[in-house]
Amino acid sequence: MLDVETVEGGGDEITRTSAGCSGAHAPSPSEDTSQEIRPGEPVGPVERARRAVLVLLGGRSIGGLPLRLLSLAFVLVTILPVIRRLLHPTILTDDVIRLVNLIEHPLRDLLFRPFNEHVAVFFDLVSWVTWQAIGHDLRLAPLGYTIASIIPWVIVLALFGYWLARETGSRTSSLIAVAMVAQSPLVMDTAWWYSASSFSWAIIGILLALLGASEITHRPRRSLVLIGLGTMLGPAGTSLGHLAMPLAILRGLVEPNASRHRKLLVLGAAIGGLTAYLGMCHLGGIDLLGIARQDETHLAYPLAGLGYALSVPGRVLWPSMLGVPASWCANSMPSWLGWGIGIVLLLGLATTTVWPRGAWSRRTVLVGAGMIYLGYGLIYTARAGLVEEGRCTEPQLIYLYAARYHVLPLLGLTAVFAALLSAWRPIRRCDTRPGLPALVGTIVGLVMLVVQHHEVSNPFLTFLLHQPDQKATMAALHRLGQVARLEGITRAQLQRVVPPALRGWNEAILGGCPSAFPMMKLVDAPEQVDHPRSDDEVRSLLRARLTPAERIAVGSGACASFSPGQPNADARTLAVARRLELNQVREDKPGQYRSDVSVGYIRFEFDPTPEARFLVLPGLRADQDLMINCSDSIGRWRPGRYFQWLKSPKSDSPAVIDLESIIHIWGEPITQFTIRFTRPGEIALQGYPRLLR
Repeated sequence: MLDVETVEGGGDEITRTSAGCSGAHAPSPSEDTSQEIRPGEPVGPVERARRAVLVLLGGRSIGGLPLRLLSLAFVLVTILPVIRRLLHPTILTDDVIRLVNLIEHPLRDLLFRPFNEHVAVFFDLVSWVTWQAIGHDLRLAPLGYTIASIIPWVIVLALFGYWLARETGSRTSSLIAVAMVAQSPLVMDTAWWYSASSFSWAIIGILLALLGASEITHRPRRSLVLIGLGTMLGPAGTSLGHLAMPLAILRGLVEPNASRHRKLLVLGAAIGGLTAYLGMCHLGGIDLLGIARQDETHLAYPLAGLGYALSVPGRVLWPSMLGVPASWCANSMPSWLGWGIGIVLLLGLATTTVWPRGAWSRRTVLVGAGMIYLGYGLIYTARAGLVEEGRCTEPQLIYLYAARYHVLPLLGLTAVFAALLSAWRPIRRCDTRPGLPALVGTIVGLVMLVVQHHEVSNPFLTFLLHQPDQKATMAALHRLGQVARLEGITRAQLQRVVPPALRGWNEAILGGCPSAFPMMKLVDAPEQVDHPRSDDEVRSLLRARLTPAERIAVGSGACASFSPGQPNADARTLAVARRLELNQVREDKPGQYRSDVSVGYIRFEFDPTPEARFLVLPGLRADQDLMINCSDSIGRWRPGRYFQWLKSPKSDSPAVIDLESIIHIWGEPITQFTIRFTRPGEIALQGYPRLLR
């Protein structure tokens, strides 16, 4: 017996025929059914090939195996970026701040602790659960939080595909949309960066609310539960999730078969879910509206935000979906062209929404347009001030530093695309062939993988994957915590003895949250001890208990300028450096050096002076941060043996480095060292460097 299932899709109804037994299906007019497979009948190579093609295209399936293989192929292609991320786990910037908060605060404080204007109760709970799951082990933090970032992203892709299939009635167009989203560079920092995965949780809430609103006529109880859950979960992920309420209400209002009573139920459930979230924040002592007003006092620029909401779809979103490099769009596309494409897109969406003869799902087009413009409007109204106040450039805001802002609009645009595709006759034919939707989705995914490969490999995204020093650093910090607990060294004393170290993965914290910048904040050390040790004792213990490799992992990039040395008034000079080399540097005037590249350096040499305590750079003035590399005791230049002097104020007082505070060169006399430029510019010294006792 054959079961007939009618699926509503857009303006038409699609009739699907499925078999009551595994692996069978109703023959389509294009299939040749004159030749049946009989047991024991010899099959020639031509016939075997013909049947294999039929199986591959969904014409026949033997025990369901090819269908499973095609589905597996689609899943594998879709999660290739996820697999790539799992192979390179890291934590970055805001992740480090979250780890410091987890170490320093109990769960209740974490759940209701504002992060900018966000009160992400659920996301902070996920952070805490992950920290417990890895046993507070810093060595597992990169992998643990990488897994915690990709799980919600996979859920987003699954929910998005399921929602589209229900709305459009087309598995083929839904899988095409999922494949395009999965390979887009606009989603990579959301999928790859833990702190940006809060957007995934917010979007999960939005999709749950939309699913619930779409079921109000068929399963009203389940519908109301999903709407309430989604509108409560969305803002508990991040502020973007507040859009779950208006989008769910919009979807409920355009449901053609819903009565007025049920549309009011959608409205009540959506408002109720958001009210539950606000009530939870109130019980936690949080005035959410007050926090939002305080945080956005200097950032909310409604007119500028509206301009971005109208132009960015044409400047970044639509071109990137078609494979145009998003970095080129953000950096080089003329503004007038972006505005032009944006206006055309807006008019096109309006036309497809009201077109009376359209066979596509107009409600899906309308909801997709809401995801685009409500998403951009909420985000850029709150963030346009970053450009207006000079805190970032426009390309950084609209893509380079914030690609996550495009994820919800991208889902909206691909939803519109899927709705239009679902009305196309070839797509409908694909839907009637088991296995063919997965095959088409896999092909589209592979094409987009190739098209987007160059953009996904740009440094702004691969930075999330490649932090080669992090694994060794986390292991060394874990070991340092063991030593501190065993020897009775407090976290405060570690912060005093070991200066902060600047790395690529924590550099942004210095400007955004300097209190979380010291790497010793990550060490699981006691807050108080019964028998405190002196700083000199602690240095001796760390020198004895940590290996040279561990000391380099902890101290490499130390910011000596944070705690300048203070030699006694009777400190005497032990050695004056000799200048050996100017590499891609020129001396314009005595003591004034300029480099036109970012790799220039000045190399100096001292006679071995083991008893030296301070390195003095007389009258240092610089327009940039400086790296100071030191050779080892036998003159070898080894990776990691450097510290930094961050941009100095203009002053005639000398820059003094306390060599006892540089953990990775303790006990080794400085012989040769270089002062390296980090960008084109100039530095000035009033005399050659000196060593003091």
